[in-house]
Amino acid sequence: TDWELLVVEDGSRDGSLALARAVAAADRRIRVLRHPCGGNRGLPASLALGVGAASAPFIAFLECDDAWRPDCLERRLHVFSRYGADVVFNNAEPVPMGPGDVGRMERYLANMRLRFPRSGPVDLFPGLWLGNVVPSFSCAMLRSSWLRSCDFASPEPGWLDWWLWLQLGGRARFVWLDAALTRWRVHAASYGASLSGVSARNKRLLAGALARLGAPGPLLVRLALALPGPGLPALRR
Repeated sequence: TDWELLVVEDGSRDGSLALARAVAAADRRIRVLRHPCGGNRGLPASLALGVGAASAPFIAFLECDDAWRPDCLERRLHVFSRYGADVVFNNAEPVPMGPGDVGRMERYLANMRLRFPRSGPVDLFPGLWLGNVVPSFSCAMLRSSWLRSCDFASPEPGWLDWWLWLQLGGRARFVWLDAALTRWRVHAASYGASLSGVSARNKRLLAGALARLGAPGPLLVRLALALPGPGLPALRR
């Protein structure tokens, strides 16, 4: 029951701003944030705006086309308390919204269950160099102090979440919650479905992460980045 909701409006043109303001007027726990220009600034700038205005010790993300189960925050907070977690991420339920590759999402989630067969602390760092093992931004919640220690200037703005986890994977305590608390809407118009050149984007992101961390990184990643061509295969979700 103790929460604040920050709605970051990023230049939408579909009536979202008016709807958000109407809801905020009826509940003082809800605030609507906009960029100074009122335009579309993208994911890193929008996240920075929201984080800068947040006052709670924990921050959870909910992307505009996803939903949480009613007990999502409660169950995540229980995991933070039980394990002394810094980051909690949970399983998801793919929700088809018309044409779209639902099978790809189902295969990704099935692989997650093989990788993390039970709830509890996990070591993400090695696997993060091969792909984003956190299903969605909407599946993650973390201590705000850890988030504020991160650099938001991702080489691939659309993959800001993976960029954050690469920074935190070797430092923060991650805990997996094997419960589908996030409803992950899958549709042809989603940002992830519209990306092209995935291998080249992977290579750019990981090269930036190696430079940002100032560490040599796994041998496989260094070899792939040294090869000509797109480099790493499309292992991300």
